[in-house]
Amino acid sequence: MVGQGTATIQMDGSNQAKTITLDSTLCVPELQDNLLSVATVDKMGGAVAFLGGRCYLYRNAEIVRGAGVLAQAGATGTLDLRGQYMLGDGGSSREAMVASAAVAGVPVVWHRRGFHLGFTNLAKAAKIVRGLPPSEVVQERVAGAICHPCAQGNLTRAPDTASTTTAPRMTFIHSDTSGPFTPSLGGTLHFVTILDEKTKLLLAIPIAAKSHVGAVLRAKIPMLERLCGDKAKRIRFNGSKEYVTKEMLDWYASAGID
Repeated sequence: MVGQGTATIQMDGSNQAKTITLDSTLCVPELQDNLLSVATVDKMGGAVAFLGGRCYLYRNAEIVRGAGVLAQAGATGTLDLRGQYMLGDGGSSREAMVASAAVAGVPVVWHRRGFHLGFTNLAKAAKIVRGLPPSEVVQERVAGAICHPCAQGNLTRAPDTASTTTAPRMTFIHSDTSGPFTPSLGGTLHFVTILDEKTKLLLAIPIAAKSHVGAVLRAKIPMLERLCGDKAKRIRFNGSKEYVTKEMLDWYASAGID
């Protein structure tokens, strides 16, 4: 049951506990905590400031405006009709919000059932299959929400900075191991990579255990040397113990690899 009235709340002020009175509040007996709408405080002529892990309430927004801090803001936003604050004047931000919004009702169910198939393709599918009514895949956008699996699936990693090294081939060899993964048909659980920084020639070799890394390096680095026509001079790795066994340290010394 929800009732409307006036609420008196005890709050921890800057120096001592204070009591504030809020008008036009909703009382929800089952609610364990008090919720305050920043948009409502703004609408009623007050102000809210967030700073240093604390929230400050002002009965009169002129207190903040008169302090001259508004002109020093690095960015400003506007409150739209949905009760949401958006950076900028609301033009491009509103378009971006609608473009990334989720759908409501039945269409989102079909979107998920179709492994997050786009709504344009869902509409096409509804015309060529049975059991998918075209009227149930008409998208209705809801601002402020997104389909998280779709958003995560569309993320791309920023490209690495291009190397500017002028060192000759085989000067720097990079190596790393990954895993364990699901066992392959051949029983391998990991793989080791070997990369020549200059040519970007990359080898990825599956191995059954990390203890096999040494044998792979001792076999594959000489092969790279024959392909590139240069001797390996330095190998870089993340310090994993399989790279610094006594056997490997002796091999580095005999092969002239730092």
